[in-house]
Amino acid sequence: KNYYICHSLLVQGCKQWDLGATKINKFKIKFKKLFTSIPKSSLVLISIGEIDCRLDSGVIKYKNKYPKKNLTKIIEVTVERYLNYIFNINSNNHCIIIQGIPCPNINRNKIPKEKINELINVIKNFNLLLREKSSKMRFSFLDLHKLTDRGDGFSNKKWHLDTYHLIPEAIIKSWNEMKLIK
Repeated sequence: KNYYICHSLLVQGCKQWDLGATKINKFKIKFKKLFTSIPKSSLVLISIGEIDCRLDSGVIKYKNKYPKKNLTKIIEVTVERYLNYIFNINSNNHCIIIQGIPCPNINRNKIPKEKINELINVIKNFNLLLREKSSKMRFSFLDLHKLTDRGDGFSNKKWHLDTYHLIPEAIIKSWNEMKLIK
């Protein structure tokens, strides 16, 4: 069994969308500063994307603002630009683990079924693309979706602390099932 010393670094409110943006922004500046401060060749888990996959923000909000745009293409561009950004700033040769997005755990009583289905599909597509493109870049992938899925893309309610966040044991369980790409 391997044991690691972990240190959490936070860029509050940061989305994949922000890191993949073509222009410099406050999120890219702070993320790069923190990322490049990590000792060379470290094992780095990057947990960004959950905010991109909410009903009231991220790609769904963007799609609602621009209804003629293709949601699948929006997700693809977001994931690709985000991962390219990580790849391009990895001058310290870190071993990167990209964390996937857990299944949604929101109160469905006040939300139309088609919106819930849209959210489930967005999260599913994000995870599929994150896994596929991470592998091509030689990044590992921590699959929180598989762990939290009750079978229909919605949370099994075993691992959520609240609406969005998971209990620490969820990360440990996923970590133990993950295969590191070295």
